[in-house]
Amino acid sequence: MLLCFATFLSCDAQAIDGVQARAGLPHVFAKIQHGEHLRIAYLGGSITAADGWRPQSLAWLRAQYPHSSFEEIDAAVSGTGSELGVFRLQSDVLRFKPDLIFVEFAVNDEDESPARIVRAMEGIVRQTWSSLPSADICFLYTINQRSLPTIEAGHNPKSVEAMERVATWYGIPSVNLGRSVAQSILAGKLVLTGPAPTSSEAPMVFSGDGTHPYAETGHRMYLHTLQQALELMQTQPGDLASHSLRAPLDSRNLSRAQETPFVEALHSSAWQPVALDDPTGQMSRSLPHVWAGRHAGDTVAFDFTGSVFGIYGVKGPDAAEFTVQLDNEPPLHQTLFDPYSTAGRYRCRAWISSDLSPGHHHVRITVLGPVLNKEKILRPGVAAANPEAYRNDTFALYLGAILTDGPPSSPTSEPGSKQ
Repeated sequence: MLLCFATFLSCDAQAIDGVQARAGLPHVFAKIQHGEHLRIAYLGGSITAADGWRPQSLAWLRAQYPHSSFEEIDAAVSGTGSELGVFRLQSDVLRFKPDLIFVEFAVNDEDESPARIVRAMEGIVRQTWSSLPSADICFLYTINQRSLPTIEAGHNPKSVEAMERVATWYGIPSVNLGRSVAQSILAGKLVLTGPAPTSSEAPMVFSGDGTHPYAETGHRMYLHTLQQALELMQTQPGDLASHSLRAPLDSRNLSRAQETPFVEALHSSAWQPVALDDPTGQMSRSLPHVWAGRHAGDTVAFDFTGSVFGIYGVKGPDAAEFTVQLDNEPPLHQTLFDPYSTAGRYRCRAWISSDLSPGHHHVRITVLGPVLNKEKILRPGVAAANPEAYRNDTFALYLGAILTDGPPSSPTSEPGSKQ
């Protein structure tokens, strides 16, 4: 399969499309030239979390530059976008002092507003260069069935357009990994979705679901485009001065975003630490300590000064309904339960507020009880196939961290009595 795929790529050789080198990766290639040790961070969603382009690119770097050593920082969390990414950046990426950060969120940000994408992506850039001014950053854009027609027409999806605004503003290189996929589909050499390929017969098959590539076809295409982009950037002269931060593109960017362990927030006594099934290892990396509120009325409260807040926890079949009360406002009913909260499947998930008026705010989160409309939220037939997993006599709100765009503090007042 590898041989036939290499042939497929070589027959499709053409000028690199979708690569914007901009200021390049000068610090990375200077370190490679001197045979230094490099730490490569991969910040993204499930496409990056997969056993695909991420480990494949790390293996390629090690083979291509044998005089340097490369260490991986795996900061991929399935089903998450750039907004959660900026909040977990310090704990999942920056504390390990990366030399290069690949950022991949275009597909998971498809339903996000351009303004929020810009604020999150700019926050990633500004946090990184404030802490590590010699670290290089590269934005990567993947493809799915939804974005394919736009890319085939020669345009960028709206999430990519928003990210490109940030990349252009700061001179960050970007690589649209989906361009070569769309071109190959248009040429009849590739189909987006189908059964896993078992032979070398054309057309090749990119993925099984239109989003998550097969390791030996779709992910290899991503790798091939990234290889070309890196080789191109290696040939370009770069400025080895530390990255400087120009005026913000958006003054409300999330450069102050941070996550604080749940245990440091003011919470009622009934919350208990739990260990949940974690087959992918993503929870133990990104949320090493999770607490459960299993009783109606369990609360957590905090104050902060800023305009965005949220919670970072775990979704599962027993995920509870909860309320979020901000200042004097009426409580909002929320849940981390979603169509993928199936039996035995516990995964990281965040809830993040809409933009608020900048200022001092008080937040109180209260567990209500079980989610009563699980059948309507789940995909058809899922609940009926395993009703025991979705019983309403057990429930929990699983939290690992609170998210604020500025340091949180202990509450100074309760909702309804804001001072």
